[in-house]
Amino acid sequence: MDFKGGNRGNKVYLLIALLVLILILVTVIISSNKIIPAYVDDVALGSNWYEDRDEAESPSSQLFGLEKHASFTYRPYNSSFPSFLTVNTYKTLFMTNEKDLYDKAVDYIDSEMKNRNVSLDYNSTVEGERTLKNGHKTMYVTYNGNFSKNSQTEKVKIVGETWNCERSGTSIIAIGFSQITNNSLNLNKVNLNYWTKIIEEDGLIFNIICH
Repeated sequence: MDFKGGNRGNKVYLLIALLVLILILVTVIISSNKIIPAYVDDVALGSNWYEDRDEAESPSSQLFGLEKHASFTYRPYNSSFPSFLTVNTYKTLFMTNEKDLYDKAVDYIDSEMKNRNVSLDYNSTVEGERTLKNGHKTMYVTYNGNFSKNSQTEKVKIVGETWNCERSGTSIIAIGFSQITNNSLNLNKVNLNYWTKIIEEDGLIFNIICH
């Protein structure tokens, strides 16, 4: 009797069974890795802010569905002082460490502001923590900045705020930007209304829903 052939056949069946088991496990993990995108409560937006649907990113996947990302961007109807808030939601197999998430926001602000030709005043950096309406404790950083527009120098303010939402298994990075001067339109007075709406207690970030 050919026992060697039998052993070889058993090994093949075992390998096939193992591959099937791995495939089943991966399928279960991917199917359970659904993302719940964070967003700003409509009541908080009020009548002066809206969701910019052209800037929205529907849930997209990387690494065979093990990493997902979605985002919503909000802007004020009045464009004299351009401002926006982008809420990014990330879903990974293992939730990102909160310090790493914060560092990711800082790096994003650095690169994004360079792309927008905004020079950040790092001496103006303010870091801190707070608790949002949804009960999550966050880490945040704010900067002042400047950029040239129509041969005029405009002042801006930027915020990055991050937290993990354990109930939805997601990580959130909120990036806010507000131009607070508009010298090109001879609006020389500093306007902090939109900036305040982004960061204030009961403002946009404070009212983000993530679960």
